[in-house]
Amino acid sequence: DYSGLVNIPYAVPPEGFDITSVTTRVFRGLCRDQGYGATVDYYKGIQPTIVEEISNANYMDEKTKTEVSDYIQSFYKSIANPKIVTKDINEGCWAKHKHIYEN
Repeated sequence: DYSGLVNIPYAVPPEGFDITSVTTRVFRGLCRDQGYGATVDYYKGIQPTIVEEISNANYMDEKTKTEVSDYIQSFYKSIANPKIVTKDINEGCWAKHKHIYEN
């Protein structure tokens, strides 16, 4: 209920964040030495599927579909802008953490 996607009227942002709405995106991930380029590319790749799922969601009325679609499209507009990805995601992370992957 407390995600911007749902945007339920009683939802409030968590304490400690300088935002007034749950629809305001705040990246809360760990910092990565390599940044989040691969993750951003993944989400760009699944955009058509997400858009189609929203469009085909027969459990939502048209007004809700439009609101959800607009919210998702604003996310995609953000990640299409390299400056926003750098500032809000790669530099907006909250703790340094080095990921080590082993096979």
